[in-house]
Amino acid sequence: MFSTFRALSSTINKNRNGRAEYEAFQRKRGPGILIRAGIPMVILVVAGSLFLSNFLSTQVEMNEKTNSSKNEREFSLEEEHEKLLKKLDIENYTLSRIPRPDDIAEKEKQKNSKK
Repeated sequence: MFSTFRALSSTINKNRNGRAEYEAFQRKRGPGILIRAGIPMVILVVAGSLFLSNFLSTQVEMNEKTNSSKNEREFSLEEEHEKLLKKLDIENYTLSRIPRPDDIAEKEKQKNSKK
């Protein structure tokens, strides 16, 4: 019985020493994984998000600025229609057929055969 008790007490002492060794190892090892990897990752994600939002807002502002400078006057379909009507003479016109590529080739053959 005493031998069993001694074996049990030595196991308990080893566990106690093992726990003390583990705690000493933890102290030597330094900060945990959260501090070494987690916090820098969160900082990187937040900083990247802020940078991208700032970059994209600047890009959108530049696009709006260039588009506004191109469209100096407002476009009106009615005004453009009136301008085109003034240019065209609707009363005096003649219908003319646009020649097709086959027609052009036939005319060239006729000209060549006449010569």
